[in-house]
Amino acid sequence: MINSFVAFDIEMPSQHKPRISAIGITLVKDGIITEKAYYLVNPEIKFDPYVIELVGITPEMVANEPTFPEIWEKIKDIMSEGVLVAHGAPGDMKALCGCLKSYGIEWKEKAQYICTCRVGLDKYPEYEHHSLDYMCEKIGFPLMHHYALSDSEGCARLMLDYIEKGTDIDSYIQEFDVIKCRNANKKRKPQKKRSLREKVTAHLHRMRNEKYREFFTGTHPHLSPESIIGVKEGALRQYAQKLSETNRTSDYIKLLPHDFYEENNLHAILVSKTKKLSTAFSRIDDFLPYVNDTATCRLLVPSIFKKRQNELKDKIGFWLSSDNPYAKFFALEVIEKFFMSEEDIKLWCEMLAVNEKESFLNRKKAAVLAKALLFCTEGVAHIFRENMLNETTHNKALEAALKDKNLSDEKRSILQNLIR
Repeated sequence: MINSFVAFDIEMPSQHKPRISAIGITLVKDGIITEKAYYLVNPEIKFDPYVIELVGITPEMVANEPTFPEIWEKIKDIMSEGVLVAHGAPGDMKALCGCLKSYGIEWKEKAQYICTCRVGLDKYPEYEHHSLDYMCEKIGFPLMHHYALSDSEGCARLMLDYIEKGTDIDSYIQEFDVIKCRNANKKRKPQKKRSLREKVTAHLHRMRNEKYREFFTGTHPHLSPESIIGVKEGALRQYAQKLSETNRTSDYIKLLPHDFYEENNLHAILVSKTKKLSTAFSRIDDFLPYVNDTATCRLLVPSIFKKRQNELKDKIGFWLSSDNPYAKFFALEVIEKFFMSEEDIKLWCEMLAVNEKESFLNRKKAAVLAKALLFCTEGVAHIFRENMLNETTHNKALEAALKDKNLSDEKRSILQNLIR
């Protein structure tokens, strides 16, 4: 297996002529970086403005630097040490050989090369993309992107990482026709197309925030740490919007069950955008057995519920009577958002008075009852007078209601007398 190679990266002043403004080289022998070199080059042509902004090399910086023929005399031996390696190698090879040709410099007929991007595409298909900066971040190399020396070293370290992990690097060796400036190999077979599940999972990992993940994992011990990617809700909502614009919502929500907590939350956000009530009911019922966190329930509530409250009541009763605690929590979330009139509260009163085994359900009931006490004090007060709730839920509901700044003195007195 190859463990000696020459990683390189070049910067060009323009896309219109094959000239070079900088080149970075990292030589690896027997798995060890033995030499690094960096040169600014006077390309003797005009710079494209956007290239100056992207790369940071200006005409003034290279005006007094050697031209490529002078630099080539210094680097041709090291560039001939072995297989050339670059990220997006066909482009770098074409630029290098094009520059040689434009100056009439002879080198060799063919040169072997390996593209670290191509290896990454095959080895890590789950990644959202395979840019050099992203790949280097994955292996922990602090890349200074578009600084040719750093890019060449990053490329070398990617290769070493591939080799260390047992990748069959030899199978990726390609040949470039130096004289004709084109790939001398037959085209590789196209990469296997990734499924929608793989694409979504890869994108979520791309949005990962490690500090947030550490914090979130610590505050949600009921979730397996391996199931948490670490994506904030705002980022999930933005991605859900993009995904819905591609008309892939229906396809994605069929992919149950999901492996990650964030996939569940993304699913919930997508379902909440459903415009047809019967479809929303069907999607919610299919999904609730897989929900394992209250935040997912909150994200799941469709806005269409606000306009169709009469048709919701039977469904809420169905969810409240379920053996699934998260179906019950979802029902409470819907009641809290859309059913706070006196008539509605009386409808759900008896079900709200039932004590639950799960503490998170009792906390939610306390929150709902606190609001109910404000809207319909006498309609709910009997639950408290008759001590139908456990003491914790009972007092938490009253304490929350008493915090309301707009509470009248009369209601405040009634509620205070209900505290155990």
